[in-house]
Amino acid sequence: MNEEYRSFGEFVRAKRLNTGEVTLRDVGAALKLSLTLYSDIEHDRRNPGESFDYEALARLLRLNDEEKAQMYDLAGRKRKAVPPDIEDVMMNTESGNMARMALRMTKRGIVKEEDWKEFIRQMERKKRGE
Repeated sequence: MNEEYRSFGEFVRAKRLNTGEVTLRDVGAALKLSLTLYSDIEHDRRNPGESFDYEALARLLRLNDEEKAQMYDLAGRKRKAVPPDIEDVMMNTESGNMARMALRMTKRGIVKEEDWKEFIRQMERKKRGE
C-alpha cells in the first residue's frame, strides 16, 4: 500500500477529495445514504452498516485493486471484523478454515512472519507461472 491511513473514514475522505469532483452529496446519492450519515462515516463517527455498498463507493472514487483492498481492510478494522470482501471466503470455505487455523498457529507462535512472507512469495511466483 502506497499511503498509510489510520481509518476507513480518513481513507475514503482523502480519496473523495483527491478526485476533485466527487462531493459528499454525490456519494450519499450513489450509495442511497443521507448526507449526514455519509459525512459521519468519513469522520469516523459511525461505522458503515451491513448493507453498505463498498463496490459502488470504489467505482465512484475510481479505486484501483490495491486501493480497493486497502479500503476493505480498513473497513474490516473499523467494524472489528473480517474485511467485507473476503468474509464469505473466510467463514464459509475450506480455504477459510485453513487460513483461520494458520492464523491461530501464528497467534501461538508456531508460524512466524517470515513463513507468511515466503508463502506469499511462492504464490506470487505461481501466479506468474514460474
